Amino acid sequence: MHNLNILFFFVLLIVLSPSLSFAGDEFLIPVSQLYNVEKQIKHQNGIRTVSFGGDRYLFTSGADDEGIVWDTKTWKKIITIKHKHGPDNKLFPAELSFSPDNRTALAYFKKESGDKKIYLWELETGRKIREMECHESGIEFAYFLWGHLPSKIQCESGDRNHAAIIEPVTGEKIISLNGKYNPQTYKGRPIIAYAFKSPYAACYIDEIPGEDEIVIRNISNGEKIKTFSGFESGIYNAYLHPRHLLVMSLDKIRHVFDLKSLDKVLRIKGDADAKESSSGYPAFSLSGNEKLGASCLYRYDLPVTLWDMENGRELRTISAHPGGVDSAYFDYTFKDGRYLVTKGTKDKTTSIWDSRTGRRIFSVSGADKFPDVVFVDAGEAPKVLSYVSSYGRKGDGTMTVYDLASGKAVKKINAHDGGISYAIFFERYFYTNGSTDNTTILWDKNTMTKILSLKGAKSAPNVTIGPDYKLFSVHEPSYKNKESSLLIFDFAKTSTVLDERYYSFKAVIDGLNQELDQKTKALYAPKGEFETTSEYDGRIKSADSEKSRLQREYQAKIDRALEQSRTVLYPYSFDIKLGRYDADRQAFDAEALGRRYELNVPRAKAVELAKNRESIKVEGSLVYHSAEFAELINARLLNIVTNETVAFGKQTDASMAATGAKALPDLSITAISLTEPSGNGILDAGETGTVAVRIKNSGKGAAFGVNLSLAAKTSFELRFNDKTSIGTVVSGEEKELAVEISSPGRSAKTEEVSLKAMLTESNGFDSKPVILAFKAKEFQPPKLQIARVYIEDADGRRVISRGKEAAVTVYVENAGSGAAQGVAVEMTVGSKDIKQFGEGNIRIGSLNPGEAKKVAFSIAVTQRYKGEKNLPISFVVHEAREEFTLKPDIKLAIGEEAPDVKVVRVESAETPAQRPAGEDVETPISLKAPERLFGENDMAVVIGIEKYQNIPKSENSYNDAKLVRAYLRGLGFAERNIEYLTDDKATRSALERTLEGWLPNRLKKGGKVFVYYSGHGAPEPASGNAYIVPYDGDPEYLPATGYPLKRLYESLARLNAAETFVVVDSCFSGAGGRSVLAKGARPLVMTAEQFAVPQGMAVLSSTQGSQISTSSPEKGYGVFTYYFLKALKNGKKNLAEIYDYIKPMIEDEAKTLNVRQSPAISPDIEQLRGRFGLQK
Repeated sequence: MHNLNILFFFVLLIVLSPSLSFAGDEFLIPVSQLYNVEKQIKHQNGIRTVSFGGDRYLFTSGADDEGIVWDTKTWKKIITIKHKHGPDNKLFPAELSFSPDNRTALAYFKKESGDKKIYLWELETGRKIREMECHESGIEFAYFLWGHLPSKIQCESGDRNHAAIIEPVTGEKIISLNGKYNPQTYKGRPIIAYAFKSPYAACYIDEIPGEDEIVIRNISNGEKIKTFSGFESGIYNAYLHPRHLLVMSLDKIRHVFDLKSLDKVLRIKGDADAKESSSGYPAFSLSGNEKLGASCLYRYDLPVTLWDMENGRELRTISAHPGGVDSAYFDYTFKDGRYLVTKGTKDKTTSIWDSRTGRRIFSVSGADKFPDVVFVDAGEAPKVLSYVSSYGRKGDGTMTVYDLASGKAVKKINAHDGGISYAIFFERYFYTNGSTDNTTILWDKNTMTKILSLKGAKSAPNVTIGPDYKLFSVHEPSYKNKESSLLIFDFAKTSTVLDERYYSFKAVIDGLNQELDQKTKALYAPKGEFETTSEYDGRIKSADSEKSRLQREYQAKIDRALEQSRTVLYPYSFDIKLGRYDADRQAFDAEALGRRYELNVPRAKAVELAKNRESIKVEGSLVYHSAEFAELINARLLNIVTNETVAFGKQTDASMAATGAKALPDLSITAISLTEPSGNGILDAGETGTVAVRIKNSGKGAAFGVNLSLAAKTSFELRFNDKTSIGTVVSGEEKELAVEISSPGRSAKTEEVSLKAMLTESNGFDSKPVILAFKAKEFQPPKLQIARVYIEDADGRRVISRGKEAAVTVYVENAGSGAAQGVAVEMTVGSKDIKQFGEGNIRIGSLNPGEAKKVAFSIAVTQRYKGEKNLPISFVVHEAREEFTLKPDIKLAIGEEAPDVKVVRVESAETPAQRPAGEDVETPISLKAPERLFGENDMAVVIGIEKYQNIPKSENSYNDAKLVRAYLRGLGFAERNIEYLTDDKATRSALERTLEGWLPNRLKKGGKVFVYYSGHGAPEPASGNAYIVPYDGDPEYLPATGYPLKRLYESLARLNAAETFVVVDSCFSGAGGRSVLAKGARPLVMTAEQFAVPQGMAVLSSTQGSQISTSSPEKGYGVFTYYFLKALKNGKKNLAEIYDYIKPMIEDEAKTLNVRQSPAISPDIEQLRGRFGLQK
């Protein structure tokens, strides 16, 4: 299937014309014919809806006229349904659906039309076979149940108070359900839920407390099978699957029932006390075979749970995303549910997990939104497509294909300028809509190549694909463009020789005509306000002559543009059937492209052509003629049997016109090379490399039907496409190709491979072969082993103790001769009384031979733990190939140091990866106990607000807070003594509860306090007071929604802490950066008096006066926070030393960002020297 790249605007305006026409010696072909448009359909004021009925029928509905059912074999109208006129003469179109067997069509009109009937037609004859009135109040919806034979109809009454399943032949209501619908609350609807090909329907009334029953009925006869009850709070929703029923009650409990045993399998509680009514519900997903389930609490920072649906047993939990899980679901490409997809609310990351082991396989992150991922290759080496949806706004329009095992990007595609609004996926194809470029692209899912690129006049066109992938339709919706028409394409014929250059000539010529029109109108413009009468008379007098001059000037420009357009040639060929020859007219009656026409051929040439009249092709070149027509020039009839040609039509090459000779192509492979993952120029067994080929046509003629053929001479098992279609290569054109090649086998030797590459052409003009020689290497296995295990608790001791958090660091080494792929270390805890912090499955990636890397886990054994001394903690080192996965016997015991694993010295074996700027800071400090100044009695509050509810975000504040918390752990603060508030957890009430409740209640005598804040600050214009802006704060109403800085100092002063540290990365002037201001207010300058702090407290802040607190896009942190942590990393011991260290650095960095920023400290620095220490 060839690529198609068209500007759809012009296609939409084409009126179907004869396929071929002559004007003098011009041979014109409609552009629409070049796109193989199967059918073009127009409706009054545009296209409203489109739907297919199998491979035979198509329904189209216009915005203002009628709905039509078409026979796609003959394109005859089978059924025509006029729109209804309702109150105020408003038009109501018919809504139509096809039965699952595509024998019957159902139509109805919305209740507002006044029509209360359902109409049924027989599709084969177009005969109306039945009318039935279902509800006195009219119809809200009616459609055939998909996947159910014999056919059934589901409908709901216009007052939304009655639902039914109807037998279409008799009109009998098989299932009938009355509701308690309240139009003010939209609650109390009667719901009849069904699933594709399921024999059951689930009947209930939604969102009414006390309506606690769901009745399961047989969808064929209405027989009651089972009643599930006990949902006293009411039923929020229920979804039916072939095997299971999923129910959500209003008290936010998920109930899962097995429809075979008719028993409850699961009961999962949500957060019934959630403040927002839409949150706190447990989301649930089933695998394709319904043997696995996955649940999560929407946007809560809680693990995802995997379930065995055969017995309702919990299989494992996955700590997927810090800050909350937005969704967790099984990818249906694999029905067995082997891959689970999760999306993080806060970390904007999408991950794919092996559901069988709980191992994270792959992750990809977005800038401000988690990406969507879809499997595009479900073979032995699965690949996933990732993109970020930017619906209705400008965004990143790229798509990236990743190899799932390695996590490496194998292909990056620039799909849309301005972002991808959304993508719709089918089994074999998918299409993407651009956010801002008005373009829809249809893709081949397996090859990730474009099939069509369609540009609309006013919006991205809609695509509707037939269920059997034979036909698809394209149109702009009527509410976007009332001039659009519907184009029907045949998948098997979607090819073209045109590209965007062709249409650029139309744009140039239109632009010149518009310029001419504007300048001409200006000559005859009415007298201007400041133009004298004599000036006006003089302008009008000379207008005609100036108009003539402009017309000559612009006609010359248009002629030059047309002349240039004739230099861009598009090779084109098609089959032609020669009929009877008329010697008097010296012309053949011929048939091509579905049309008949007359073709003038000299009698002497006609005799030879007639001998093989069934084996004749037309070859030539297309040039620009207009947006509607392309002109065929240098055309000749080719006798495929004898290779003789006869020229006809317009010839621009005199020599060829005289002789009938054919301009020949000259194909060659100009370059060929192999690239492979290890970079050693050898294709190792198990590797997938790429053969890159550059080709050129140096001849004067075009090459048609070109293919790249590859053949290998080796005993090695190699996999590659031996034939790659290229299509037409015009004269002088160069192309680059890439063919994947892999060595999946385990050969026992290394040998030379000869890969023969050659271009073949449909007319026999093949290239000379080229040999690519390279080595294929025998399989080199990796060998994973544990090199070292290291333990350190919160006090710096190298043992695990009850009640203390401990870090367990595991060093993994590859002692084999081959690279390890997709390495990840998983730690599993087998007791609920052992708490695990952070991720339990950490990805390492690849490990080269001799390379070692480390991972760190964090655990705490609670006082309630009563198990054995040897803790129920196990480790697995996963490798992409299961046979190389390691299950080491590491025994961690309470009160004992980590086991000694004597293999190699890791310090010399570890190969550090290249890291981005700021890595020296991103690895937190971890002080030994003798170096610490903070301990069990000290408390910390860390607040970082990046995303706000109502105001712009504070860049990188989330990163700031996250890293500061890690540093505080390293300084000696216990995890349980650090209150961590980010984004929507840092509301005003949360700040008040933490700073004025949690902190004073937890602080012990003699304890120290450390408070950190990163986010927006704001001044209150009336009083000049400075405010911290909480997540739900509003600079327009600071006294009611903000948290005053003065209040912070006063509440901290009342604690009587030994020392209180306040570190603030914010600014309070309203001048920008990390400060905001009420609309219409002016920035303020904060004076020193406004920031006076109480005794026993020290405040280190990021700015002074009216300065702006900035963040560094390169480092990913606030400039102040970055250098504050760097000072700690470099051993600065107290606030005074830190201030002296960071002041010049921050000032210099701020200059590079074109702002002024200098940190401030209070009290005066001389009063602080030697005090307020952070480390010894």
